[in-house]
Amino acid sequence: RVWCNSYYLGNRPNGYISFTYDITEQFSFDRENIICVCADHRDIADSRWFTGSGITRKVQLIVQEPVHMVPWSMAFETPEVSSQKAAFCASCEIKNDTLEEVQVTAKFRLIKTETTKSNIENCNFATHETPPENSHTSSYTEDRIQAEASVNMRIPAGAACRAKAAGDVLSPVLWSPDSPDLYTLETWICPADSVSGQACRAEAYRVDSRRVGIRSIRFDADTGFYLNDKNMLIKGVCVHHDAGCLGAAVPVPVWERRLKKLKDMGYGTGLYKKSPYVAIKVPVFSFEKLINVDTHLGPEMKSTGEVLGI
Repeated sequence: RVWCNSYYLGNRPNGYISFTYDITEQFSFDRENIICVCADHRDIADSRWFTGSGITRKVQLIVQEPVHMVPWSMAFETPEVSSQKAAFCASCEIKNDTLEEVQVTAKFRLIKTETTKSNIENCNFATHETPPENSHTSSYTEDRIQAEASVNMRIPAGAACRAKAAGDVLSPVLWSPDSPDLYTLETWICPADSVSGQACRAEAYRVDSRRVGIRSIRFDADTGFYLNDKNMLIKGVCVHHDAGCLGAAVPVPVWERRLKKLKDMGYGTGLYKKSPYVAIKVPVFSFEKLINVDTHLGPEMKSTGEVLGI
């Protein structure tokens, strides 16, 4: 259960599922704000003791414009990929919290980032870029923009509409476990001029920034899985989100140590340090069944559960 300045906001029964609350009406701009979170474990009889119980997840205060992107609505697809050209499609929901219909241009930009092959070899995993405080400016030069796609739209007052645009990237850098190169996908909203209806570049503001990869995947009934037209095995590791005796609020250095050890064992070579970690549920084995497990793993890694990656 969550409160803001003593105002009850709601209840999330399952803590593993992300959730948000709009606290515009409860927030105070002239004094300190208090967020209260209560995790009551008395009403649920668990089948086993678990180190993940408690309040361990990240909390963010998000400040948005009246016309903004709906949380977790972003989607990025690469339907056609080759070494010469990759087609991509980006989409998200945009909410209009004003009292009037608005005209906007939603713009998606793919920005070149540094190569990560050498970083993976040295276990310097790529991190998620934190947007600058001023969301009306960019921290990169125009020559780093690899592709751009946009769509014009009208959004009624109080409504949310999905913005969807497609484009091409020439000579794309493809993601793979050995070279997990990524692009930065930025989403911008450009309010339209009330007279001409044309987007006004000076008033554009960024509403989202995230890392994305370009790759092709397919399955063949006879020969199996293909990544970028290369036949390969999907190798998973059975490890829980927590760190064994260290619990579920895991410090970043522990994850760095864990991922380095998995990489040395031939697993997780496509992983990089990004929160939250993506889990792909493919049961393979548990660490307890490995021969000489203590030689490879520390106590914080001896747990089973969800697959961490491929």
